[in-house]
Amino acid sequence: MDKTPPQGEIVFDKIGGDNVLNQSEIGQATITLSGKVNRLGEGDEIRSITVNVGGNQYPASITGAGFSVQVPAEILAANTSVSAQGMIRDAAGRSTTVAESTQTYELKTTLPTVSVTVESINGNQPVNAAKLPEQVNLAGRLVLGDTVAPETVKVAVEVGGKV
Repeated sequence: MDKTPPQGEIVFDKIGGDNVLNQSEIGQATITLSGKVNRLGEGDEIRSITVNVGGNQYPASITGAGFSVQVPAEILAANTSVSAQGMIRDAAGRSTTVAESTQTYELKTTLPTVSVTVESINGNQPVNAAKLPEQVNLAGRLVLGDTVAPETVKVAVEVGGKV
């Protein structure tokens, strides 16, 4: 007979998908927090998970080893971490508290900044209609603010209404 009490470990999924909440996410009514309980033994059952944010408690819905809960966005915006604790029961009917887990996240709600600097046109060679090459080279720098995800930036150059 197994005399070891059940064990479990709460693990949060990344809040907002990247542990960063932006203005768009904070503008929603609620944000879903989710995760799972690891280290469950055969026959262990999650009885409850409670998520705490800024002194507010939210009972989570449980599906298998996973959990999810809707938290008001304004509560998340006023804090930078969440915690959870839970209760599990094993096949022998013994219950134990799951160790508390904490997940931190960042708020990045300022608008992104981007600056473009053109350093040279056609390698500083004159460009005129008579000697216009088929290709004109532009060289410069694109500086992204700290709230800009580089993979989301696209640059297009328009000359005379043509890209």
